[in-house]
Amino acid sequence: MLMLRGSAVYFYEGRCYQRRPGDVFLLDRQEKRDLKGASYKTDFTCLWLYLHSPESLTYHVSACDVRRRYRHEIPVQTKTGESVGLIMSSWDRCRSEPGDDLCRGLLKAQVTAILLEVLGRGSMAAPADHHEQIIRSIQGYIKDHLAENLSLHSLARMAGYSPFFFHRLFKRQTGQTLVEYVNARRLDRALQLLKENYTVRAVAEAVGFSSTSYFNQFFKTRMRLTPAAWSVGKS
Repeated sequence: MLMLRGSAVYFYEGRCYQRRPGDVFLLDRQEKRDLKGASYKTDFTCLWLYLHSPESLTYHVSACDVRRRYRHEIPVQTKTGESVGLIMSSWDRCRSEPGDDLCRGLLKAQVTAILLEVLGRGSMAAPADHHEQIIRSIQGYIKDHLAENLSLHSLARMAGYSPFFFHRLFKRQTGQTLVEYVNARRLDRALQLLKENYTVRAVAEAVGFSSTSYFNQFFKTRMRLTPAAWSVGKS
């Protein structure tokens, strides 16, 4: 997140931060409550970058007025390329080696380059297929993060849409609701891992189920067999 105009307070993990034009925040995730932190009676505008994978990110510019009403000033757009992967790898290294000043400097330079590029393109109209690009990015994110929280609200925030609009857009683009799509991808991955002789417990965790019994129920509803029985039949 880059603060472009105005000033406000940002709340993250119980801490309160002043944000002013030019401030950059690097966050592991965005919580819904974080967007409700404006306590100054001024308008402000932010540029948001969402890194979905080493291949793509999305960005948009959002503004908030004194009544805390949010709007998009630049529609959600997608960026791909080698620079995205470089940021992701630098970010991962900074998290694993927090004392590495060289890595932090490299990450700062890479993020700055992306921000300047995005701002330089800000006056451009969104491409005709930008909704399709967003949904493709989200589909890629789902594929790579099946073990994580893939709720409607979390993915809608990532895409920069309201949950209601994102739900309709996702179904229009894929022919499935988000829940149907995520469940299908989790089942596909589970079948693949079972074929590779992973334990049921390991498979359940890999596709986002904290409870083996819940995974068994999910699997049996769709395959008419428990994961263990299906594995025996395939061996």
